[in-house]
Amino acid sequence: MANGTSASGERDVRFVSLYHHDGRFVRREGAFAFCRRDADGGRTVLHLESASDISRVATPGHAHWDWAVANGMNELLVSVREAEAAEAGIALSDLRFALRSAEGGQV
Repeated sequence: MANGTSASGERDVRFVSLYHHDGRFVRREGAFAFCRRDADGGRTVLHLESASDISRVATPGHAHWDWAVANGMNELLVSVREAEAAEAGIALSDLRFALRSAEGGQV
């Protein structure tokens, strides 16, 4: 919804799109997603995680990094924890998911 809430009245989670190597600059608590921007303009989430310091986790050393790159990762979506919800950004409901299972295949 335009006011940053869902139909149930809960706050929407909003993400900002970054170049996939720029997670090292986000020294904040929040959620991040390894993401592929698709030809049709949509986004497919390849991995979604929360971290107490995104800059220490969303890096090429991450356990899912190589898999995500091999599957087209070209964006890093971040949603930092803020006192106020972001009004602009990419809504979680606008994303597609193609997550890797613990066994190494896609979910």
